[in-house]
Amino acid sequence: MIQFLKKALQAMIHDRGQQHSWLQLVMPNTKFDYAKEVGDGLNSNVVMAPILWLSRNFPEASVAVKKKSGDESEIDHEHPLAVLTRMPNKFYSGQSLWTGTILSFCLDGNAYWIKVRNGAGAVVELWYVPHWMIEPKWNNNDFISYYEYKPSSMALRLEIEDVVHLRNGIDPRNVRKGLSPLGSALREVFMDNEASNYVASLLRNAGVPGMVISPQKDVSFSPEDIESTKQYIKTKFSGDRRGEPLVLGAATDVEAFGFPPNQMDLSAVRDLSEERVCALLGIPAAIVGFGTGLQQTKVGATMEEMRRLAWTGGILPMQSSMAAELTRSLLPDFDESPGDEVIFDVTGVRAMQDDLNQQAERIERAVRGGWMTIAEARELSGLEVRPTDEIFLRPLAAIEVGVNERQADFAPAQVPTPSTEPQPPKSKSINTKRLTRRQTQLLRASDRVRRALQRGLQSRLVDFFKRMGDALARAYAEIPKADEDELRVEVIFSSIDLPKFRNELRGIFGSHYVHVFNQTVEALGGIGVGVRLPDTVQLEILSLGGSRAGLVDLNESLRDRAFQVLTQARSEGLGVDATARRLRDIVPSGPWSSPEVRAEIIARTETRFAQTESALRAYKELEGVARVMIIDARLGPTDQECEDLNGQEVSFDEARSLLAQEHPNGTRDIVPIFAGEA
Repeated sequence: MIQFLKKALQAMIHDRGQQHSWLQLVMPNTKFDYAKEVGDGLNSNVVMAPILWLSRNFPEASVAVKKKSGDESEIDHEHPLAVLTRMPNKFYSGQSLWTGTILSFCLDGNAYWIKVRNGAGAVVELWYVPHWMIEPKWNNNDFISYYEYKPSSMALRLEIEDVVHLRNGIDPRNVRKGLSPLGSALREVFMDNEASNYVASLLRNAGVPGMVISPQKDVSFSPEDIESTKQYIKTKFSGDRRGEPLVLGAATDVEAFGFPPNQMDLSAVRDLSEERVCALLGIPAAIVGFGTGLQQTKVGATMEEMRRLAWTGGILPMQSSMAAELTRSLLPDFDESPGDEVIFDVTGVRAMQDDLNQQAERIERAVRGGWMTIAEARELSGLEVRPTDEIFLRPLAAIEVGVNERQADFAPAQVPTPSTEPQPPKSKSINTKRLTRRQTQLLRASDRVRRALQRGLQSRLVDFFKRMGDALARAYAEIPKADEDELRVEVIFSSIDLPKFRNELRGIFGSHYVHVFNQTVEALGGIGVGVRLPDTVQLEILSLGGSRAGLVDLNESLRDRAFQVLTQARSEGLGVDATARRLRDIVPSGPWSSPEVRAEIIARTETRFAQTESALRAYKELEGVARVMIIDARLGPTDQECEDLNGQEVSFDEARSLLAQEHPNGTRDIVPIFAGEA
């Protein structure tokens, strides 16, 4: 009866293990030695093609050290360890180091580096060692006692701390080593090699006699005649003399014998080998260029997805494993702090850029969804966080709400549309005609608020129009070229998701209108006039802002302008890139010279309109205020209508009508008339 130990182990007991490589693997259900026939795999193109693809792309992610200091962290690309992997020794570069490493890692599941130290014991060189030249060794119950290195017939002992052993997981048949990814594909590799040899043999000499020459009935040849005829045929009708006529001196039948090319097609067998090898390495066959993958994959956007799959399924797991081992066995040779770790920085990897773009889109959706602050989004994006970023954006119209403020959802409403816009005024002087001291203070406070808020809206609109221009340019560059510019315009605008841009613009306008409303009410408090407004007023202001966004034509005028750009570019013989740049720079500007000018005029107009509408609603709630005064012509001589309205006292309804008639870029303001003030 077995007696079990009742005490816990105080030291791990290790299996004695087996020394083997993929050349010693035994395939199930067969006595044929496939490993021996395949050899080291270096001459098998079905093996080397994906491994070389990995070797070429692996170094795109640079080695760095992520250093932690409290809750902060930074990525150091110039850490001595990172520098050493880029230039491991004076004879070859980091690219060569990784090429050999990946080769051994994929073939054997084990890759080895030897550390070379200076007199002070510091690591100054790294050298790749082929996996068949080095083995972990152990004595008694040691997991690994040392490494045995055989550069020739002589065996050298290397201490554990002088070897970097990069394992592909753990091989259960020998837990001291990694598991070969391709060990289970030996038969498939052998099949591909044999198929290649078979076809080459058939092409070399048809794999069988090229023709059969047989004498007819009652005709016989002596052995000497047969041999001389054979030599004659080989001399006269092989090589460059193929196709020449043949004349024999006796009645003889000549028949072609062999396989036509369509009967030598072994692509199905080779496809199987390609699929299995690539699957074991975690990369799609199409990315390597194998026929089996290209038969199932469209070139273009789908190939970009394949590249991303190759990185996420093949390279990134490999780098994660290697980074962890470098942190354990190489980083301690350098000065490091607790928590530091080796990483592979993928920010410069082209195939991963879409993932970064998707991350940015997810962050943007979180911000616009209202469950992440702008400050949190900027921190995740690696940007500086400003005090003003501690706000939420809430749908539908993307309202700015303080972290501790109540949030709500709102619906849009309809408002009247403005007319055309003149040039912006340039003077900064204020006409204080008939104004009391408190009215003058309020007017000047409103001016300061308006200038500050206008700059914010202008910046957001510039960014909006530029992104819309970029979308137009990309859509044009990607569409199939049509003969008619009208068709191209339709294809472009169907590709850029105009409803998404309209909703975004409504959000920009709505949040701006609410911000203006809050600042206008706050300005009243700044001069000692407090006012409390119901929440419904803010909802109405939000709806007003969202619907005012509809005044910016993102449809017909843009289409007309795009058509003009395409027509002009065609007449000038511009190429795709030049035409795309024109679409990007000209179309979003609308009737103005640039997106910046358009954004400035819209920001000035809408900020003033939002402010006067907010002021009307606030003044109406003030005790003792029944009428307001129209303030216009403040910046010098203007048209007669504005001159006549300046200083007029009107009711709230009359004021709202006069403000709605104000032309874009106008200068019309209102101030309350306080009872008892002269």
